[in-house]
Amino acid sequence: MNRFELCVGLWVIAVSVTSVWARDSRVTDADNDSKKPSHFSVFDRKADHFNMRAAYLSAVATMAVSMGAGKDLLAENDFDQVVEIENENGDPTLLMAANETMILIVLTGEQFSSVNTLWKYMQMGLEDVSRWGGEDVKVHSECASAIDAVWDDLTKHLGRLGNGKEVWLAGHGIGGSLALLTGYRLAVEEVARVSGIFTFGQPKVGNAIFSQHLKEVLNLNKDGSPVYRVVHSGDIVPRLKPPYVFSRTLVTDTLSPYAAIGSLVYLYRDGGYEINPDHLENIDANIFELKDFDNHSMYVYQNSLYECLAEDDQQQLPSPLRNARGKRGVRY
Repeated sequence: MNRFELCVGLWVIAVSVTSVWARDSRVTDADNDSKKPSHFSVFDRKADHFNMRAAYLSAVATMAVSMGAGKDLLAENDFDQVVEIENENGDPTLLMAANETMILIVLTGEQFSSVNTLWKYMQMGLEDVSRWGGEDVKVHSECASAIDAVWDDLTKHLGRLGNGKEVWLAGHGIGGSLALLTGYRLAVEEVARVSGIFTFGQPKVGNAIFSQHLKEVLNLNKDGSPVYRVVHSGDIVPRLKPPYVFSRTLVTDTLSPYAAIGSLVYLYRDGGYEINPDHLENIDANIFELKDFDNHSMYVYQNSLYECLAEDDQQQLPSPLRNARGKRGVRY
């Protein structure tokens, strides 16, 4: 297994579904006088199979961005340049950087006060995105608009970082859906070479034709790798299936125009994980504690992945982050 030194100048991009994408950007040079060894030196960027260390590091980066600590985390881990865009609340919506061979893109979605609010958002309908490439490809309309809104900025920054670099993407919840759409569009428009995607608790985002075309343009293996759909056993969000007709009731076992894609990484509530089990099909939404949203939080995903690491990796890699800023809404 190849190992890769993510060191000076790695760029991390975080994109948010907000209207303030292009507000501002600035480059911050990290203090190089007291650098610590990078925790990210073991990120396996060429893995054609699931790698727990790469998944955990992607989760840590996603967690850091969601809690507004992305810049500090990168600076502490030998990332010399950080570009940050903030929204009106002071939360980062864009973090960027890279090394000579790799770019990591972390996408974040908007916040919802409850899973029921998210359910309404998920049922806003599909939009034909044949303009991106691929006949009859349909994806969630609001997610498509979010990608369109940031596309010029995203491709501009990718151009600055240089062509030919491998691109990895990650995102939690709606951010995971956006990561899939970004990876698809980057590949179909031949903007960049997408090497892999990690999503955490990602809702379904496109129809079966989108899923099939994504498999083709990313040249996925039969098991769905290297698109890894990480799902916690107690998280209802990735199980939800928006039906053809609007439903006030959350459903997981109905006919739906949406289709899942990628290699399923199933995290058990009591520890451990399994690749591509058949646990997400036809499970009644009523078995879940719908008032308890904790199982969908990025904090739970990050901690669950950490518990799945080998003991030596737990010693070498950073401990799970905690949101010291307090609760500011549930980020789906």
